[in-house]
Order: sequence, then C-alpha cells, then structure tokens
Amino acid sequence: MNPYIVGGVAITAFSAGFMVNGWRLNAEIESINAAHASAVAKANADVMDQTVKLQGKKDAALKQAQQAASVNAAAADRARSELEWVRDYNSRTANEIAGATCTAVRDHATAAAAVFSECSAAFADMARKADGHALDAKTLIQSWPESNK
Repeated sequence: MNPYIVGGVAITAFSAGFMVNGWRLNAEIESINAAHASAVAKANADVMDQTVKLQGKKDAALKQAQQAASVNAAAADRARSELEWVRDYNSRTANEIAGATCTAVRDHATAAAAVFSECSAAFADMARKADGHALDAKTLIQSWPESNK
C-alpha cells in the first residue's frame, strides 16, 4: 500500500471524525441553550404570576384599608358631633345649676354620674382595643420577612 494513500485516508477519517464530533458538540450546546432559554422563560412566567398575586393581595389590602379609613372618619365625625353636644350641654347646665333647686341638682348629679360611668367603660374598652392593635402591629412588623439586599 502506498503510504500517501494510507496517510490521506487517515487524515480524511480524522477530519470526518473531527467534523462529526463538532456537529455532535454543537447539537449538545444548542440543546443546553434551548433548555436554559426554556428555564428562563418558565422562571419569568413564575415571577410574573407571583407578582400578579402579590399585587392583587396588596390592592385588596389597600381597598380594605381605605374602607376602614372611611368608616373611621365617619365615626370620628360622629364623635366630634357628640363632643360638641356634651360641651354645649355642660355650658348650659352650669348656668342652670346656679338657679336650680336641690332636687334638680341631685338629679343632674345622678345623671352625670351615670354618663361618666358609661364614658369610663367605653374609654377602657377603647384603650384595650388600642393596646391590642398596637401589639398586633408590632408583631406584624417584627415578623415581616426582610429582603436580602
């Protein structure tokens, strides 16, 4: 056999093998790139779904907070109106007591004591609720997850 032919065949076989191996590696790289692109697309879709869910929860919480603020504003308006009535009543009563009989003064004192008792109970209940709210808010703030910056 001619050594040049054997060498040429060997070089041709080596070149063909090298090209086939290159095609195989290129196909593997394409497969890895396709898998990576698919994983990135899925991760982006998952993040978008999570963002939409969290946005919905945030929007619902804001709506609920706005409704509560509206209810609280109406209650505050009613309380201001009641306070003005009490102030006006006390002003009028102070003038009336000066000329009232002992029985009328006793009746007024009894009624004032009953109102004071109701106000004290309402104030104690409000303080209890405020303390509970403050504790809930503190617990929420302390347990809120911190982002890794």
